[in-house]
Amino acid sequence: MVAIGRLVALTALGFVSAGLAWADDSVLLGKDLLGQDCRGEVRAPISADPRVPAPIEVRCGPTSLAGGRVRADWTGEAAPTREAAAKAVADSPITADMAFRLSCQPGEWVTSDDGGDVLVALCSAREGGWPAVTVAAIRGQLLIQAEGVPANQPALEAAIAHLAPPSAAQTAVNPRRDKPASKSALFDPALAAGYRDLTELARLNNGMGNHVGAEQAYRRAFDVQRKVFGETDPGLGDTLMHLALEVSNQGRFVEAGELFRRAEPLVRKSVSPHDVPRLLSYQALDAANRHSYAEARTLARQATLARQAMVVADGGAVGARGGLMDGFLARGDQAQSLLLEAAMALKLNDLATAEIAAAEALAITDKTVGLPGGWRVRALAALGEVYGRQGRAAQGEPLLKEAVATSQRLFNDGMPTILALAALGRFHADQGRYGEAMEDFRAEFAMLSRRSPEGLRLGFEAVAPFIQTALEVAEHGGDRPALLDQVFSVLQMVQAGQQADTVSHAALKFAAGDERIAKMVAERQDSQRRRDEIRLSLATEAARPSEQRDLDRESWLAEQYGLAVTRMAELDVDLRTAFPDYANLSNPAPVTVARLRTALKPGEAVVAFAFGDDFGLAVAVTADDIRAALLPITKAELATDVADLRKGIAVHEGRVGRYDLMLAHSLYRKLFAPLGPILGTARHLMVIPAGALASLPSAALVVGPPSSVEPAQADWLVRHAAIAQWPSVGALVSMRRHAGTSQATRPLLGIGNPRFSGGGQRGASALADHCRSDGPLPAQMLGQLAPLPDTATELNAVGRVLKASSGDILLDGAATESALRGKALDQYRVLYFATHGLLPAELKCQSEPGLALSPPPSPATVKAEDGLLEASEIAALRLDADLVVLSACNTASAGGSFGGEALSSLADVFFHAGARSVLASHWPVPSASTTQLMTRAFERNAAVATEGFDAALRQAQLDLLDNRATAHPVHWAGFTLIGGTMAGASP
Repeated sequence: MVAIGRLVALTALGFVSAGLAWADDSVLLGKDLLGQDCRGEVRAPISADPRVPAPIEVRCGPTSLAGGRVRADWTGEAAPTREAAAKAVADSPITADMAFRLSCQPGEWVTSDDGGDVLVALCSAREGGWPAVTVAAIRGQLLIQAEGVPANQPALEAAIAHLAPPSAAQTAVNPRRDKPASKSALFDPALAAGYRDLTELARLNNGMGNHVGAEQAYRRAFDVQRKVFGETDPGLGDTLMHLALEVSNQGRFVEAGELFRRAEPLVRKSVSPHDVPRLLSYQALDAANRHSYAEARTLARQATLARQAMVVADGGAVGARGGLMDGFLARGDQAQSLLLEAAMALKLNDLATAEIAAAEALAITDKTVGLPGGWRVRALAALGEVYGRQGRAAQGEPLLKEAVATSQRLFNDGMPTILALAALGRFHADQGRYGEAMEDFRAEFAMLSRRSPEGLRLGFEAVAPFIQTALEVAEHGGDRPALLDQVFSVLQMVQAGQQADTVSHAALKFAAGDERIAKMVAERQDSQRRRDEIRLSLATEAARPSEQRDLDRESWLAEQYGLAVTRMAELDVDLRTAFPDYANLSNPAPVTVARLRTALKPGEAVVAFAFGDDFGLAVAVTADDIRAALLPITKAELATDVADLRKGIAVHEGRVGRYDLMLAHSLYRKLFAPLGPILGTARHLMVIPAGALASLPSAALVVGPPSSVEPAQADWLVRHAAIAQWPSVGALVSMRRHAGTSQATRPLLGIGNPRFSGGGQRGASALADHCRSDGPLPAQMLGQLAPLPDTATELNAVGRVLKASSGDILLDGAATESALRGKALDQYRVLYFATHGLLPAELKCQSEPGLALSPPPSPATVKAEDGLLEASEIAALRLDADLVVLSACNTASAGGSFGGEALSSLADVFFHAGARSVLASHWPVPSASTTQLMTRAFERNAAVATEGFDAALRQAQLDLLDNRATAHPVHWAGFTLIGGTMAGASP
């Protein structure tokens, strides 16, 4: 959820106008209060009135970032007295615009350097609490208003004088305030500008669903604030709660809770009355992320009541004029929290409460002048959905159709329109009107196909109605192949957040390492930001009452929006043409069934999964068939089943638990049985998991009902087929098409038994408590991880099988990141990491997985030497490996969450670095079993290379399974092959 001030103004202090072109003009504005030279850069006019001068952006010092902005408006009449001038300022649309961002004290009249009257007000930003100043002056019938950082006040006044010098009659003698009386007011404007750009970047990333990018931007913004104001300033609470919500959106709920608790005392000291209800609403969203819908509804209700009290205190403000901004903003935010209440009530099937909340939200958006038009779209859709659930179709359908039409007018084919069409399609499907529902869904996905791939991040719930409807129509005479192809594409769009975020982050780091890519990516990001800013400005203009709309400005903004969209499309084509590796890493597009089949051989089957709040989806594809089925298991139920099964592989006091064979069979029935006989003849099964399923090897499922509690007698899935896991359909197709055969000449590079000295959870806890931003990880953090002495035996045994040189086995103090980078990595066919894999759930402030190596002997000064090899660093490596082994990884964290998706994304990053497959462990496998499994797999692969490594691994697993002493899955099922060399290629 985003507060109204954040939707209407994209910047914290608002010094950059949205989406306007520069004019070739600049003026010198003297010095600021820090003694820095200032200049003004004139922007293109935003008014068709020739009497209104173009805005000026103020820049002081060496920074290229704006520290202030000056705008003008034609009032039509002079203001003969200060009282009249103050009233003109208060009623100005520029004041209303600034009030979205700034909370200001009463102004004070002073004399500017040019002798004219100016009204100066000290302010603080509604976001982050940054000090600001506004300066206003009446020059004849021209009202000129400036806003900026306090240190730039003299330059702001000089800019006003440049636009319109005062007449002799307008000069006055007033006391001069040389320095603003505000906390830390004379900070470097570049810091405020940097903060503003970071929070803007965070919001844009959030809007795209890139929560990793948003988190990183908010962390950097928080660091800037802390540098200026210290650790205890109330303004930090606003950034902390935004950061907490982004962390929650990634499923790191324990860390999010800590951040919310850290933010709360700061927020409660804030001078802004909006911060406490905003904290409540963000906590409500966090509870919704945790599926605690009753808690979310309660918190949303508390936020609504707090905002309602603010509206009453301001006399029921319905517009952003007349000094009632706090009430106006609260009234808009009240609509947001009411919509959240309605959504949670729908989750709890409390239709009466949902109706009341949605109807009240719609009434607010109808009555409150100046709210973003998209809010009314959401309210219309929410109430329409409630009516549909209540069986009041005649009332619900017009609301939903109005939501679609309004959204198309405001946002064209933007995400609000896509979501409105999804709601209308869901409504028609619930009414059994499948033909109309499919028309809605086709229109929705046509819009999605025109969006850039980073805009395709969809939650399962957003597409669940389409999936249900498409499968129903396919079952009863529809165009089955086309419908199933669409379902398959939609399944790929529903990215499990952690994997998509990790790979996307790695792509950005990958781009940063190549100046040419970085330049094109930066230009594309600028174009995207410009597009989004213009679209927001256009939507805001279109939402104004008819008498306030500027049709010329709307036309100009629409033209600029079209130019920005065209430029983005051109850059996308250029990136994909010039740098296909980067483009495929950052923006993978869905793969069609036909394209996938070109990569499959007889006897191979692909099964892809997705899970939602009410059901799951599986799609199976072979060289000549396709099946799709709804699964009788939810995302939460799957997580519970996986957690219960993993209890059976946990070791307590030296004894392994009892693996629940009946539950393993029940889960197999829920996941695979609904697909029917399509998998019956598959000898090679390629699974693309989602959610908690990524943390349970498919080999550990049981096909037939168990007749005994003895693991050796169970009908394990691995007895039926060789199994490989893939991060995505796109990764599978790309690998099959482009992987080729390794040209490496050296058999093995092994790195293990790093120099760790911790024990139990102590080391992991130390890492979990340490927050690193962009610097190297302190050596003592890694050093406290638990040692892995048995991995030396494991590596040496594998080395003997593969005939590796002793110099290619890096152990103990030699197992450093620097030593690894010192090797010609593209000369090794197998890279073997026998060390801890650290997942985001185990690392505070960490949004990407990594591998822990020996800490350097002296403190590292750069990340490339600190001993933590992160996904973004792996993406920049140059490999030509048939296989990368990640031994000693654990996809269950100490906090009880799972990291299988992060492990899968780590494998995807290795693919992009040049690996063809990754063999990774999901839990600590006993040392002797690991050594036996690995040596037998490599021996089998060397003997029968044409089978592929998945078959070699399967045979090694069966060897352990058939031995009663090692039949428990803790011994043989812990390793999963992610990817897979094709038949005929071998490590």
